[in-house]
Amino acid sequence: MAYMGNWGCFIHIPKTGWAIVRDPGDWLASAWAWRIKYDWQPYSNDCPWKDFCALTDQFRTEDWDEWFWNIQKYRPGIVSWFFHVYTPPPVETYTLGKDAYKFLRSLGYNPDDVPPANVGEGVPELTIAQRNEIRKTEKYSYERWRF
Repeated sequence: MAYMGNWGCFIHIPKTGWAIVRDPGDWLASAWAWRIKYDWQPYSNDCPWKDFCALTDQFRTEDWDEWFWNIQKYRPGIVSWFFHVYTPPPVETYTLGKDAYKFLRSLGYNPDDVPPANVGEGVPELTIAQRNEIRKTEKYSYERWRF
C-alpha cells in the first residue's frame, strides 16, 4: 500500500505533521489487496489501521466485488473516517498527484525522476458502478480533498 519514488516511501497517511492522501476508491482497493496478500492477519499496533482491519474483517473474501459491496453497505464512509482520524488540524494534507508533487519539490525532491507507483500486488481496478458508489459513500473525502 506504499508509494515509492526516489524521494522516499510514503505509507498512505504518515505521521509527520503532513500527509499525502489518495482517491478513496483506489485506497480501498489497495487495502483489500494488502489484506489478501497477508491472509487477513490482524494488525498488532494500536492505531486506526488496526481499527480499520477490525471493522472490515467480518467481510473477509478473496472476491473483490463481494468485499467492496459489503463495505459500501455495512461500513459506508470508512475510508473518510480513516483519513479524518489521521489528518485532524493542524496536519497539512496533499492529494496524490500534482498537489503532492508540488509539496515534494518544495522539500527539494524531484518526483518527476521516478513517479510514484503503487507497490501493492493484485490491486483491482474499480468498475464504473463502484466508482459511482464510492463517490457517494466517501463524499466527505471527495469534497475535502477535491478528488
